Amino acid sequence: MRVPAKIYLIFPVLILMLLQHSASGQEMRVYDFSFVRDISPWLTSGNYAGLGTLPTDRIAAAEVFFNKSDGGLAGIEESGDSWQAGAYTESNVRISDRIAFCGKLSYTNFRGKDMGGPVLMDPSYNPVNFLESTDTTAGMKTKELYLLRGGISYSFSEKWSIGAGISYEAGNYAKRKDPRFLNSWMDMDVSAGVRFAPSDRFSAGLDLEYRKTVESVYGDIYGTSNNMYYILVDYGGYFGYREQFDGDNGMVSTSSARPMFNSFMGGSLQLDFKGRGGLRFFNEFTYLRRSGYYGNRGSGSVVRTEHSGNTVSWRGIILFGDNAAMHRLTLSGDFSTLDNFRNNYSESTVPGESTEVVYHGRTRTLDRSDFSAEAIYRGYFGVRDNYPEWEAGAGIHAEGRYFTASSYPFFRRQDVTAFRCGIFIKKNFLKGKNIISAGAEAGFMKGFGTAAEDGEYVSSTSASPWSGDSYLLRDFEFRTAARLGGGLSLRYTRILRDNLGIYAGIRDRLDHTLAPAAALQSGFRNVLEISAGCTF
Repeated sequence: MRVPAKIYLIFPVLILMLLQHSASGQEMRVYDFSFVRDISPWLTSGNYAGLGTLPTDRIAAAEVFFNKSDGGLAGIEESGDSWQAGAYTESNVRISDRIAFCGKLSYTNFRGKDMGGPVLMDPSYNPVNFLESTDTTAGMKTKELYLLRGGISYSFSEKWSIGAGISYEAGNYAKRKDPRFLNSWMDMDVSAGVRFAPSDRFSAGLDLEYRKTVESVYGDIYGTSNNMYYILVDYGGYFGYREQFDGDNGMVSTSSARPMFNSFMGGSLQLDFKGRGGLRFFNEFTYLRRSGYYGNRGSGSVVRTEHSGNTVSWRGIILFGDNAAMHRLTLSGDFSTLDNFRNNYSESTVPGESTEVVYHGRTRTLDRSDFSAEAIYRGYFGVRDNYPEWEAGAGIHAEGRYFTASSYPFFRRQDVTAFRCGIFIKKNFLKGKNIISAGAEAGFMKGFGTAAEDGEYVSSTSASPWSGDSYLLRDFEFRTAARLGGGLSLRYTRILRDNLGIYAGIRDRLDHTLAPAAALQSGFRNVLEISAGCTF
């Protein structure tokens, strides 16, 4: 799918217009978009009622980017040879003492070679997955995503404010070699909240959230060969059963699209404390209830699986410092559960009447728990007019997934825990109207666990379930292999006038395993990205 040319034409025209507004003067300043967001925790919370806490009248950015990824140190849903291009614009604006807005518009286009495996876009998100049963049918995949997000807040007084917002993402995902699949994606998130600030030292907020995602998948075979294709229905750990990819009876239909539906309902509580000496402690506690199904609801349609789960998370941000130096420590934790059930059903058709589906109970196929925890420190030094001279920091992240997948009387258990840590530094050289930013980063990752522990609930003479061992070993090695990584970045910014600048940058990161790759295609991954944009 070709990237619309109009998207890239917008930015050269915009840059020419900005150049015409360049002003002369001894010294001009431009803000750092990310820095302003980092020191304003309410702007990144789920509660739009906090938009009015923006410390300046407005921040806005627009950017086009292109990145090229190479190397087999990649998940099974990724490609060892791919590129992605896109554009976005994002802003926060306070138009009066009472009203503030935020908005984002983005487009991305992805192409990856030699991709097969998962049929759905993100295997880690789904309670059940579908995979091509062999890796010999790999081909090119393309993906396009469009995002539109907007929010507004209104302050009744210095103490009370309300806010609401909506985010809508749509896209498509396609494989261009038999067996072929065409997926459509929709993600809608709606939130409404309130914020109460009884004093300068304390404020609290509460918001309610509803999110819905739908990924519909449709498959077909366009070739004229007599090859037979099969789909692996993955209950977890690439463990399940294999079915022929043909007609409407399987999990993936060749005659109609079937949706993977998810809904999330819940809310968040925000508590913001301010102390002496610029100390600030922002907290956000979130709970979401997840439910969904795969299939089509209706008297003559089949809901093939149903799932439910819960997510509890906390994010804490500690800020301290003064106008010259700011320190930010972000702590976060997340725990979620997910259960999936296969419906047992029968279909009957009376001549002259529609098909009737009768359900006979359901069988658990997945019991999964996930956790993640993170601590990241960022220091901003030599801060002047919302632009730091130095940035430095370090972080550590831990995550784990533990589940039991069942195809009674057989089961497969897996547990994987991984840790990664890293450091980074960035220097902004300011000279008149010019800023040159140079950065470096380095990191280490290691995981451990059990790829597969297979067993039986009761002794059985039945044939064992199908296992996609090549997928299993590749995925496990990707998530646990010890690796080192590092990257360099360089960006040039030209200040046209106060708070208005254009920039161009390049960034490259390389990761490499410490031991030769066994199941992975290779032990390295290199990602090169170039970008250009403006802040205004």
